[in-house]
Amino acid sequence: PVSSSSSSSSSSSSSSSSSSLPMSFYVDWLRVADDEARHFESLHERLAELGSGYGCCPAHESLWQDALRTRHALQERVALTNLVNEARALDHWARLVEKMHSWGDRRSASLVDCICREEIGHVTVGKRWFEYECARLELDPLAEFRRV
Repeated sequence: PVSSSSSSSSSSSSSSSSSSLPMSFYVDWLRVADDEARHFESLHERLAELGSGYGCCPAHESLWQDALRTRHALQERVALTNLVNEARALDHWARLVEKMHSWGDRRSASLVDCICREEIGHVTVGKRWFEYECARLELDPLAEFRRV
């Protein structure tokens, strides 16, 4: 998920080397990646049915920008991707599903509901690895989260 390069910001010098991460790290993130691939395929298909496409929304570009910005620091990547972006989706979950039902769009509501149920696990995985990396780097997790 992140590079072990030490060529940019000060946080890059603290990034994880892939050899220092336990196997459970890879197992967790492969499960998340499998979910995310399904989410993308489902959303891509549904947006096409509605005459749109993935990438048309400004939020899609912001996800990519966050990925580029955090490529050198595991704790930053996990904080932004899982503890902010995916958690933010959970904050809006019920309201969004209700709104889609009010429009008569049961299919989209069901899709969002399914995705958000899986996002709970992604936030949990993110929290686990954020705390792991903060401990490894001897960082206070709350202070680091606020910094990011």
